[in-house]
Amino acid sequence: MREFFKNIKLLSIVGGTFLLTAAGCSLDKDEPEPLPPVSYVSIYQASPNSPELKIILDDKIIGDGFEYTDHTGYLRFITGDRTLQFGPSGASNVIADTTMKFEEAKAYSIFVVDTYQNADIIVLNDDTSAPATGKAKVRFLNHSPDAPEGSL
Repeated sequence: MREFFKNIKLLSIVGGTFLLTAAGCSLDKDEPEPLPPVSYVSIYQASPNSPELKIILDDKIIGDGFEYTDHTGYLRFITGDRTLQFGPSGASNVIADTTMKFEEAKAYSIFVVDTYQNADIIVLNDDTSAPATGKAKVRFLNHSPDAPEGSL
């Protein structure tokens, strides 16, 4: 019986210490920590003869197996100067890269274009405003590397 009370006393001390520690780490702060500002980025793979690509943001792979005609939809990127690179999946080399400044609440479309040997990146600022009633917004881009200049 004495052993039982000894264990209860030990559990009470450990439990009390835990409660005091937990109370000091209250999740109910006066002001919640603000979320970092973000921009919205959609990435498109428009290089017809390239192998699957990986997408690298600031030296961290954020996508892999990115095939021709694939796109990401809008991703949230923390704002500021960021480096975006593309390279073949499973390899260490980079075929195209850019450094750009992403601005808060702005939307961008980024395209990997041209042939694999001449891969390049095109960045467009997207207009996310709603079209007028009864109207539509359409954007045409010709990324064919072998199309005559000025053709659509």
